[in-house]
Amino acid sequence: MDILNDYSIRGRELEGMNLFDFMLNTHEGSHRKHKNGNVVFINYLAGSHKESKGQIIRNNDDKVVPEMFGWPPLLHRYKDKELYEGCILLLFNPWRDIR
Repeated sequence: MDILNDYSIRGRELEGMNLFDFMLNTHEGSHRKHKNGNVVFINYLAGSHKESKGQIIRNNDDKVVPEMFGWPPLLHRYKDKELYEGCILLLFNPWRDIR
């Protein structure tokens, strides 16, 4: 999924942000479109395939419902409950690489 890749290449300023907060509180944008002083823009990591883009921190008054199509997988699809629990932990614990 694109959101998992975008999260893994998020800028160092967002290092401690978990995946759920990343989906709720940021959105992708281009730096040249957001030179406004009221916008917080964070570049993706250097060397990523999205160097001209980054994440924009949402305003506190933005209303957001995260769309997680197909992720996390449904519990009944897992025979291994520990694997499912690990997937849920990915939402709420910061990570950079899950390999």
